[in-house]
Amino acid sequence: MVCSFPTPPPPYTSASPPLPDINNHPDPQNDASPPNAHRQPPPALTPDQAAALWLAAQAYRALGQRIPLPLPLDALLLDALTENLSAEELAILQQQLAQLISRLHDEWDGQVYLPTPSPTDPATWRPLIAEALQTQRMLAITYTSAARNQTTQRTIEPYWLEERHGHLYLQAYCFAAQASRLFRLDRISEMALVT
Repeated sequence: MVCSFPTPPPPYTSASPPLPDINNHPDPQNDASPPNAHRQPPPALTPDQAAALWLAAQAYRALGQRIPLPLPLDALLLDALTENLSAEELAILQQQLAQLISRLHDEWDGQVYLPTPSPTDPATWRPLIAEALQTQRMLAITYTSAARNQTTQRTIEPYWLEERHGHLYLQAYCFAAQASRLFRLDRISEMALVT
């Protein structure tokens, strides 16, 4: 019978695969994670991806001159994207951006942006909704749709109130849409019982 022992591993050199980073793993003694263990480094971008993101960021910035933006654009992100582009690529992208903005301006001509009205207090509408539910009556509302930037008058048949993501909504049948819809209470500017 021949016995053989496993071959010992070769010594670690710079050509060896990288050692695991023990700083990004929980401490087995106290099971605590290091402060930034949940954060991963940003992914490496291909030149096309960096160019597309740069163009999208610049278009978003141009949109901000027309309407209020929901989130600010991080200048460091834009700088990092710009650093990944050659001078030639940047010149081409600036031409494409100018064409894109020109086309956007053509689309925007004659269109008026109306800022969303100030939110109303949802508590204002609760008594009317409760009465409509108890008496099985419809409601006439003036409602601002944030998605369409449009204020409309609607007749609805209320079903129930529900809370989602910290906002109170009314589930109701909308006669204009001929379907059940959710109406955020703070986007209702007027409400009355239909007689």
